[in-house]
Amino acid sequence: MKSTIHNMRYFIVLISTILSCHLISGCTGYDASSSTPSKAQEFLEAVNTSDIDALVALSAAPLTSYNQAWETTPDGIGFSLAPTREVEQVSDLSKLPAYFIRFVDRVNIQGKKATLIPERDYANFKEELGDTINQWNGLDIYFFLRGEADVEHILLIGIQASNNKIRAIYTN
Repeated sequence: MKSTIHNMRYFIVLISTILSCHLISGCTGYDASSSTPSKAQEFLEAVNTSDIDALVALSAAPLTSYNQAWETTPDGIGFSLAPTREVEQVSDLSKLPAYFIRFVDRVNIQGKKATLIPERDYANFKEELGDTINQWNGLDIYFFLRGEADVEHILLIGIQASNNKIRAIYTN
């Protein structure tokens, strides 16, 4: 029961954060680099169509990828994020195609729109980003809903505004 309540609380906080980020970024005039929103949308379309060439063109090396699995809670009733993240560093542009071939094989995005997460709200993703949160500073972070089964799967990308290239990816 305790983990079910934890999962419900996590889901409510996550949805509230998404909605507030969407409303705040639209109402306060916060503006990511003028072209990073279109790059985030291009990323969504490229993932869902398995367009490896587009994904490579949207990205820069080094690219850091974080994947965090869900695991059954100790009481066996619910799920929680695993305490560790798999980290993959793609340090060479020539290795991006192989990375994205593996990536699109396991990732699909059900959400229709990328949501900008203002830098002041990064702390709301502390459970997902953990001790890597500082590595996302200076990037425009976009949130995508990947779909829901027993848990809500998400994807975050970090776009470097100076060159409009994706430098970080998080999935769970």
